[in-house]
Amino acid sequence: ADTTASSGTKTLPSSVSQKPVSWGVILVAVWVCGLVFGVFRLVQLQIQLTHLRKVSHPIPDLQRLATQIQNRLNVRLEIEVKISEAVSSPFVCGLLKPAIILPQTLAQSLSPDEMSALLSHEIAHLRQHDLFWCVVWRWMKAICWFHPLVWNVPAAHNLACEQEADRVAQGQLEDEDSYARL
Repeated sequence: ADTTASSGTKTLPSSVSQKPVSWGVILVAVWVCGLVFGVFRLVQLQIQLTHLRKVSHPIPDLQRLATQIQNRLNVRLEIEVKISEAVSSPFVCGLLKPAIILPQTLAQSLSPDEMSALLSHEIAHLRQHDLFWCVVWRWMKAICWFHPLVWNVPAAHNLACEQEADRVAQGQLEDEDSYARL
């Protein structure tokens, strides 16, 4: 049943009137979209890391060296040391079962002292729980993606973590200046 105004134009029945969408609903929808995107990226990263750990190869000699360094640094976690052709830089991954993944070319080219320094650096990250805080910051970025500090603080935190790991690793070497050259 159409209702026609006296001017001859049609109007909608009062039961079909449109309510304006509130800014709150729009902002929540935008936030949820950003959150879903951030969580998707974190899940994708975890899948890639899981695959990388599966295809990486353990090296018993490096594992023994890492265990010696763990004892010196008083790190009680069980840490795997693996090499991979797919990475270009060493890193630590895995909160519950940590692993140090090394580039294959780097593992083959470093001297024993240099390898000790490298593993000391990576194990220092585990001693300081840097990986835990890195994961926390990644989740904070996914949840609070709209806040500028959430994007800037992790970079400053990562720099501080690297500097502390360098300090610990340098202290493990007889020739502390050699760490700076490495």
